[in-house]
Amino acid sequence: MNDATPRRLLIVAYHFHPDLEVGAIRSVKFAKYLPEFGWEPHVVTAAVRDYERVDPAPLPFACPVERVAMWPSVVKIGARLSRRVPRLGGPPEATPGATPGLRSTAPARSPAPFWKRLLLRLGSTPDIYVSWLVPAAWRAFKAARREGVGVIYTSGPPDTGHLAGLIASWLSGRPLVSDFRDPWTTGRRPETALERFFHRIDRWLETRVLQRSTLVLAATPGLRDRMVEAFRPLLDTKCVALINGFDADDFPPPAPRPAGAAERVLSFVYAGTLYAGRDPAPFLVAIGEMLAEGALAPRSVRVDFYGPVEIDTAPLQQTIDRLALHDLVAFHPSVSRQQCLDILGRADVLLLLQTDDLPWALPAKNFEYLATGNEILLLSGPYELAAFLEPYDSVHRAHPQDVPGIKAAIAAVVSRVRSGTADRGRNLASLTHLHKRELTREFARLLDTVVSQGPGKGEK
Repeated sequence: MNDATPRRLLIVAYHFHPDLEVGAIRSVKFAKYLPEFGWEPHVVTAAVRDYERVDPAPLPFACPVERVAMWPSVVKIGARLSRRVPRLGGPPEATPGATPGLRSTAPARSPAPFWKRLLLRLGSTPDIYVSWLVPAAWRAFKAARREGVGVIYTSGPPDTGHLAGLIASWLSGRPLVSDFRDPWTTGRRPETALERFFHRIDRWLETRVLQRSTLVLAATPGLRDRMVEAFRPLLDTKCVALINGFDADDFPPPAPRPAGAAERVLSFVYAGTLYAGRDPAPFLVAIGEMLAEGALAPRSVRVDFYGPVEIDTAPLQQTIDRLALHDLVAFHPSVSRQQCLDILGRADVLLLLQTDDLPWALPAKNFEYLATGNEILLLSGPYELAAFLEPYDSVHRAHPQDVPGIKAAIAAVVSRVRSGTADRGRNLASLTHLHKRELTREFARLLDTVVSQGPGKGEK
């Protein structure tokens, strides 16, 4: 394939560099490595001004990118304002004794009349990015014809991108590949009558996308199984799991670390959004109790969180206050991607949280945590992530609500780091199959098969 004339792939993805959302990484890395395997990417994505957080660094490789802005949307504007304006009755900008940076960015939640909830759903189906649909679909259609692309690829969420790709595929006649990083309708079950009504609309839309798609990708085997079961027999033969992995270029070989002196402060780091039940309070309780019991020396550890906080911060603040952890726990805003990778590389222990509502998930940062070679403290039940990480001796697992179990895991990881038995390079030789280059090689092979099949071969 490398010796033939390159084929062209149109990537339709709302999240793309310089967007700091983790969903951007998958499309960016595909775009980086596809030329090595005979595919030239062309990207249609959102305008930079539509991103919440951006990376100041330029895209580190050459790739044609077309940006199209969202049309005005009351729902999108309201969502942005709700993140930036303090909640009524909330804490003032500075509260004496409050932990620096611990402020929730989650929208205010209060009971709303039915008509408001109905209008909100009408304006946010399939998601709050729906005003990007028409401009993105039209730009993607024009790019597909102008650039002579062989395949249209969409990445979601937001699922609006899948609909834009569906329209562009239908108008241009190009085959469609839909990539689901997270579920659309196969995630959490709707609870209210209004949610069930719009869930049926979403399911109809998702079915149209899947029918048109020649190939459907899922970011984890568990998500693939959920989708195949929900849409049987439609996806029995055309849904493939392709995990995220990491870019080896982003992670130079780790330098060995000498055994830490007893007085050295050990760094625990969590990178990413705290949301959907990812509550670090039990972990902080375990740290506080170990300090009180003498299992950890005073000021021997530090815990840093980097990224938005979208959980209720009041219980978390109460935990920090009760255990007097103000001097060793800090919350920081999002940083650039390179800064984040540097922080991960310098940490001693990386904290990973997995909740009951996402048993199928393999978070993207899981792969990058592994790539650092650092110790990983995994707080998770017996889910897909735990099974995936089980072979690595640098991973120490406890249930996220089991404080005694967390304390035991912390003691084990601290012992390894202090004694020098934590070998940062030991597991890296076994990670070659997780390199983005190798995963993109598989993606390119799948694209080659799509071209041979043509558009809509799975359509029923």
